[in-house]
Amino acid sequence: MFYCKKLGIPWILMLFATFFSCSTNVLTNEKGSSFNTFISKFKPLDLPLKIDLDDKTLLKNSQIIDPNSTDTLFIKPNGNFVAYGYLKDTKDFFSLIYVVIGDGPYFRIANFDKEFNQIADTSILNSEGCVPGTLCLVCNTTIQINENKTIRTLDSMNYLNCDSTGNSSGSILSKSQLEQIISIDKKGHFKITSKNSF
Repeated sequence: MFYCKKLGIPWILMLFATFFSCSTNVLTNEKGSSFNTFISKFKPLDLPLKIDLDDKTLLKNSQIIDPNSTDTLFIKPNGNFVAYGYLKDTKDFFSLIYVVIGDGPYFRIANFDKEFNQIADTSILNSEGCVPGTLCLVCNTTIQINENKTIRTLDSMNYLNCDSTGNSSGSILSKSQLEQIISIDKKGHFKITSKNSF
């Protein structure tokens, strides 16, 4: 009896540690399997890459991020989301680009660590840039992803001469550009800078 009492606590602790370790490994393996299924929806992106949002074939063959699947472990869809692509340099973390489908395609990028936890998630598009369907504005958005993984979004905006009902004569009153640069640090966090030019 004394022997059992003496060894009882260490044995219990050892069994608990073994159980916890096994449970953690099972959970990690399950999450890894789910992440592999998730990332398989994304195509590898060759850099440098230019994305033109006016391209009607832009999201051809893009797969849906399913709100009723394990996809929600990584992205929380609130509407129609599709997978676009991933940056092929996965040495330190995974960078996945996905798209929210609304009045126009709304690009986002999310970084995940090697344990498949999200590090950061941000919009690639300028919040003050092109807005689909805006009257008296002709606008074009391009996204340039460079080999060093910086992302440059450029909105070119032409403001038209319109009457009070929104009908345009086609003449341009003014032009402006809005540029946004997203850089990714070594830990997978984003730094965003923007500037206007007229």
